[in-house]
Amino acid sequence: MSRGAEKDRADDQRINEIKEQLQQIAGGQMIAAEFDGLDTKTRRMFWERVLEAESAPLTTDFDRLLKAGVALPEPASLDDASLTATLWDVIRSLARMRVFLEQTNHLSDRELYTHLWHRSLREEIPEQSEDDESVWHVQVLGTDTDDGAQLYLKFYADEKARTEWQADWPEYIMPPHEEPPYDRDRRLPQPGSG
Repeated sequence: MSRGAEKDRADDQRINEIKEQLQQIAGGQMIAAEFDGLDTKTRRMFWERVLEAESAPLTTDFDRLLKAGVALPEPASLDDASLTATLWDVIRSLARMRVFLEQTNHLSDRELYTHLWHRSLREEIPEQSEDDESVWHVQVLGTDTDDGAQLYLKFYADEKARTEWQADWPEYIMPPHEEPPYDRDRRLPQPGSG
């Protein structure tokens, strides 16, 4: 057996061990899918990350920011200028932690900071080691609710996405497209932007 074949066999064995551990964590209710065409090393690395995420203790970005020394005053305690400065400090600090915000142009600075302070930053996430390849995307919009879907379709969806949505749900009342009232997203840090 060649070295490559031995390594692939070892990787396959490790993948099976990880899947067994994940089945136990999920109480036998794990649903899994894989991309076709991945080599065994990449598949093993993927499953190792899944196991790390599923077995890690939970934290929040709020706690991670506090530990990093970022001030997070209650939104109502800030005047508009201080709030905007604090918001951008939070945005830049999140980016350093490889957490990136998306679709925020429908919210004022105060609305966004208030949303982050009360909701997004308080969501429990797995406490994992940070690396240069992993990123978290915070969907401020949240399309899993009707309000989020309406906002997405109104402010962010292009004509193709709106047409596809309407084809999938013909009874859905499509809101007219509008330009978002704020222009922040183009200035948000992005993965790989330094």
